[in-house]
Amino acid sequence: MYAILKTIFSPLFRLMFRLEFFGRENVPAKGGYILACNHRSGYDPLFLAIGSCRQIHFMAKQELMEVPVVGWIIRKAECFGVSRGSGDTSAVDTAVEYLKSGEVVGIFPEGTRAKPGTVLRPKSGVSHIAKMSGVGILPCAVSIDGKCRLGCKIKISYGKFIPYEELGLDGEGSSGLRSATRTMWNKGVLPLLEELEGPIEN
Repeated sequence: MYAILKTIFSPLFRLMFRLEFFGRENVPAKGGYILACNHRSGYDPLFLAIGSCRQIHFMAKQELMEVPVVGWIIRKAECFGVSRGSGDTSAVDTAVEYLKSGEVVGIFPEGTRAKPGTVLRPKSGVSHIAKMSGVGILPCAVSIDGKCRLGCKIKISYGKFIPYEELGLDGEGSSGLRSATRTMWNKGVLPLLEELEGPIEN
């Protein structure tokens, strides 16, 4: 069903938006990894899916799963819901299962959308999932020229893949996870976003 949905939405979105992709040579061709990206619009998962040759299992907020039609599409695309702010262990378990099976999981560490030119503090859940599954992270940035509307320019840039051994996840407890997340974000995602949008309010 994922392939069918992508076949439908990919040409449609390429007509609706001006999509540009950078750094595709950095995307791993095989093996499980986390795609960690900033969040600009509700269409971000679709933009990222269009640019990927592999299926991405996105972690979506649970509220979307309960919206008629939208929730059905999300489930058929093999994405999964997470209850934000509740320490949703079932969502973590699902992500880890996909990753250990060699699949790709898409996560927006900010947890919600941020305005152009800004980012929100990333949540440490992305590092927690990486540590539990033993996989690396591919940093990514999405930039939207103004409001996300018909004909606007969408730029997506993929950074250098960060192997698990270089994530700095040998620290103990939640402080170690927060430190690893900040490092990944500041050295991986932010530089990509600044190349697309200029100085970012962090």
